[in-house]
Amino acid sequence: MRFVISSIALAAFFLPGTAAEPKRSAAPRPAISHELAEWLKAGKGKLTEQDVFDKLGHPDEVQVADTTVVIADVDKIWTDSNEITVEFRNGKAVSISGRFSPASPSKRLNETILRRLKAGVTPEEVDKVLGPGAVVSETGEKLVQHHWFESESVRVGFKDGKVADVSWGGGGLKAEKK
Repeated sequence: MRFVISSIALAAFFLPGTAAEPKRSAAPRPAISHELAEWLKAGKGKLTEQDVFDKLGHPDEVQVADTTVVIADVDKIWTDSNEITVEFRNGKAVSISGRFSPASPSKRLNETILRRLKAGVTPEEVDKVLGPGAVVSETGEKLVQHHWFESESVRVGFKDGKVADVSWGGGGLKAEKK
């Protein structure tokens, strides 16, 4: 009997939609912004996890915090990211991919721009469309990856179910090494 109770308790803790995880919101997520971060900071000690979920929806990442070093029990991170990655082999594009945030559309990194790029284009041709990219990796097969991105994120630390810490970061178009 003890095993059954323990299994039920563990299932309640880990399964989505249980008391361990706030109820998911059906509302579209707002763009990550300075104003949003300020709203969260103003709610320190008052806003619950459910309040934050109601506003932001489900987080993109969850990290269990080291409570000996930081205040929070758990950090939850929401990210808006627009990015395009192009892989070149022998100086020609062999792979073109993108990720685009509906909550934070980009004029420079979007599917319309991505579709202008075709297999076989050179790095110089891609740079004319996107601007210079960063060489990410190069292998003996002469595979080189260029990556462009824009990203905004907010990290919310929760302690005992309430907002305890907030950090926000973002920026414009970046060519980043990965």
